Amino acid sequence: TGGINAAVFLNGNKVGSTPYSDQTLQPGSYTVRLEPEDHELAMYETSITLYPTTLAVMNWTFGKTTEMSSGVVY
Repeated sequence: TGGINAAVFLNGNKVGSTPYSDQTLQPGSYTVRLEPEDHELAMYETSITLYPTTLAVMNWTFGKTTEMSSGVVY
């Protein structure tokens, strides 16, 4: 998250803050939302699918708008 602290939500439930790691998540589809502590920055939400024995990584840089934000999920 580019060094910016953010709350992490999975399927609408707050599960922690960045950096976030959970090795107990089951394979399946999830909605991930990142809400930066700095409320002047845009939140980010996306859907991801987790697969068995595969690591999913999200790297996001917040901007003041969605268009000014960027990142990757792999």
